[in-house]
Amino acid sequence: VALPLGMGSLTGLVILRLSGCDGLRGLLPAQVLDSRDAQVVVCFLAALRQGRTLMDMVKIVLIGEGEAGKSSLLDSLEHGAPKPREKNDRTVGIDIRRWMPDPNGTVVARVYDAAGQRVYRATHGLCISSGAMYVLAISEENLRSSTGAAATTAAVEQVWSWLEAVQVQAPG
Repeated sequence: VALPLGMGSLTGLVILRLSGCDGLRGLLPAQVLDSRDAQVVVCFLAALRQGRTLMDMVKIVLIGEGEAGKSSLLDSLEHGAPKPREKNDRTVGIDIRRWMPDPNGTVVARVYDAAGQRVYRATHGLCISSGAMYVLAISEENLRSSTGAAATTAAVEQVWSWLEAVQVQAPG
């Protein structure tokens, strides 16, 4: 869901009904979306197109083995409090959500929650790109089969495996 920046040139626009367009909440700053004034939206889009205002869009990709807690982390960020998921509630493929760290701010994060099970790894190339911020989740439970130096080695190998996977898709 997006409003084309070209709407910024519609200076004669008088009415713009955005109520019920919840998908825009993650794309426009709250003060613009809640203004209920067509000219406020048009002026914001015109300023954005001309580079006179900022719309900070951040891409975050959550990666890691299955059941590492990526989806629970995203749910917790959205709700502002811990929100663990049920054990069998797994992501299928890639779940894409918008998150605004500060509902009154201009930063909008598009978060890609990539399923960690091996069968879904082929889909990761769809969301891995340069310029994104990657958050690698590692579950302590997945490492419990080893102890001491073996657990440390397993964790390091897991980190390197995911770093390599990202580097192959988005060098740098």
